[in-house]
Amino acid sequence: MARPKRCRRIGSTPGSSYFKPRGIPLSALEEVVLSFDEFEAVRLADLEGLYQDQAAEKMGISRQTFGRIIESAHLKVAEALVQGKALKIEGGAIEIACMKMFKCQDCRHVWELPDETGGQEKCPSCSSGNIQAAQKDRGHQSGHGTDRGRCCREKHQTEPRRNHMKVGFAVEANEGIESKVYNHFGSAPLFIIVDAATKEITTVNNKDLHHVHGACNPIKALDGQSVDGMVVGGIGAGALSKLNAMGIKVYGSAAATVKENLSLLNASKLQELFPINACRGHEGGCGH
Repeated sequence: MARPKRCRRIGSTPGSSYFKPRGIPLSALEEVVLSFDEFEAVRLADLEGLYQDQAAEKMGISRQTFGRIIESAHLKVAEALVQGKALKIEGGAIEIACMKMFKCQDCRHVWELPDETGGQEKCPSCSSGNIQAAQKDRGHQSGHGTDRGRCCREKHQTEPRRNHMKVGFAVEANEGIESKVYNHFGSAPLFIIVDAATKEITTVNNKDLHHVHGACNPIKALDGQSVDGMVVGGIGAGALSKLNAMGIKVYGSAAATVKENLSLLNASKLQELFPINACRGHEGGCGH
């Protein structure tokens, strides 16, 4: 019987999970898949310049295993660059290192860093020094509910919480419970928030609609409204990570309207999204 693969610890998931030659349709390209542990090995060895034993320690693996991972990663990156193939980053037996969440008191931007970095002096959004550590940290040793803290994300199957008190939906126009779910969180014109207990519906205009690409601020977008879960047609990894850091679960829509998706959510039939399977709206031409 084969020995199960040991999980490899990564500091974070990449902001972009797909790279391809410019001007060539994706359908015309061959694809090379770089796993998340291979991506992390490249980051540690080539970007941060760590020796293999140092990088292996950060990933919680042996130096020999790290050597095999980085060699495989280099071959895949070379194949994509030299032969003009698309490079997709996904999969692998991984766990995400403990993260600490920070909040800017001026622009309300929320972000997270690996706990080992110690923190950050300035807000990455507005450069203000008025920042504080937020209360909720996440990582492979702690989290929300029994679905957090499991080792391998490739085996991670999460059951959605059925009884969200408030569920937000990124929508195209205000048609109440019949509103159509928009194809991307960051560029959605507005949001519908449904209170599961009272059935009350609140409409919120997207206050961060014209943000710089990749710098979506969910707190600003939702105008400070509190939600327990979000249902979206697509969402970037950055915005998704920020929502997760605030304890908000995000689900991919599987139907056209708020009403239909709410029923599917209550029946545990919507897929929870993580940074590793985000950016669906980008690939679909969401106009973000």
